[in-house]
Amino acid sequence: MNQSFWTAISAIGTLAGVGVAIWVGVKTTNFSNVPLTPAPPSADNICKSAIVSQCREDIRSNVQNAVLSCQQYVDCDPNSSNAFALLGQANRASGRLGAAQYAYEKELALGQKNNNEGEIATAYHNLAVVYSEQDSLNKAENALKKALEINIKSNNQTGQGANYNVLGGVYLKRGNLVEAESNFTRAVEILDRVDDKVGLGNAYIGLGYLKLRNNDLIGGCSYLKKAREVFSKAKYPRGISEVDNHLSRTGCLAITRQPSARQ
Repeated sequence: MNQSFWTAISAIGTLAGVGVAIWVGVKTTNFSNVPLTPAPPSADNICKSAIVSQCREDIRSNVQNAVLSCQQYVDCDPNSSNAFALLGQANRASGRLGAAQYAYEKELALGQKNNNEGEIATAYHNLAVVYSEQDSLNKAENALKKALEINIKSNNQTGQGANYNVLGGVYLKRGNLVEAESNFTRAVEILDRVDDKVGLGNAYIGLGYLKLRNNDLIGGCSYLKKAREVFSKAKYPRGISEVDNHLSRTGCLAITRQPSARQ
């Protein structure tokens, strides 16, 4: 498997329409606690809002500028675990795995300091993605199991889907195809149910490469094409570009007949 595949298969979940780890975790708001007439935003909050938006957009469509804009988010809010999560994603997208790992370690430390299990689970997941790309598969598996335990306890379905997806990639990289298929299938079921199109697309990529490892070119190409369809619906250009590269390298573009892939 090439590095581009692991970049793609690790990129799961969404945050404000941006694929983040590509899954850096979804921070939710309890709207029942939001005042109906909020106070005017401070200058600092305006600064953060503009910078966060730019950071997320750059991760989505302008990777070359993402590290700079996401570093500005960290500088603006150094106590935000989400800022370090996005900085880690920007560094991953730029191929700077050491810098990404450092950012995710800071994310984990802040989550632990805040005693926030959601932040902790997200950080473990993100670290697992980097560990997998560094071929530290035992560390990746252990981190994912910690994240999954927290997400199951909190019934975070999107988080569970993301965890199962990357676990599938870890087992596929080990050559354990039975466990890989089991985890990718779980990811598809969950991510389809919660309508996480970016995560679902990446789960299809995983199943596609699983089929290719089993010398099933038709089945593999069918799943890769399903991934492209999902990314197109999500308007996710980076994912579309990555799948197009996969389709080209695997010879799928030469296949004119596209049978439907079973989920």
